[in-house]
Amino acid sequence: MSGCYPLTRCYFDYNEQEGLYYRSQHLSGSSDGPHLDASGTQLAFKNILVQFVKYVDLGEGYLAFQCNDDTEDGWYFTNGKGIHITWKKAEDYGATRYYDDNGNEIELNTGKTMVCIALKGNRFTFR
Repeated sequence: MSGCYPLTRCYFDYNEQEGLYYRSQHLSGSSDGPHLDASGTQLAFKNILVQFVKYVDLGEGYLAFQCNDDTEDGWYFTNGKGIHITWKKAEDYGATRYYDDNGNEIELNTGKTMVCIALKGNRFTFR
């Protein structure tokens, strides 16, 4: 899965044996490689949520993201599969809720979860 962040060119590869998504990104020059934490371990996640958000251009390179909304699109990836979702967050300090296309709230699988905030309209691919 890739395309949400064109500057860092981050992407996730699914390891079927481990049931985890490993994150890689643009490093320098024209090379890409694993995104490592401070101990040198590649970032890995059981679940990945992609939340598409609206934004306002404040000028001088600043954007204000609208992460509170009635309903916006997204994707949920776990166990090597992805489904289209909608997400809803009513207030700044409230929980974000995720729903499948039938309106059922999604219960995330146990494990680390990466939430990717992506600009609505950005190109996004997965296979």
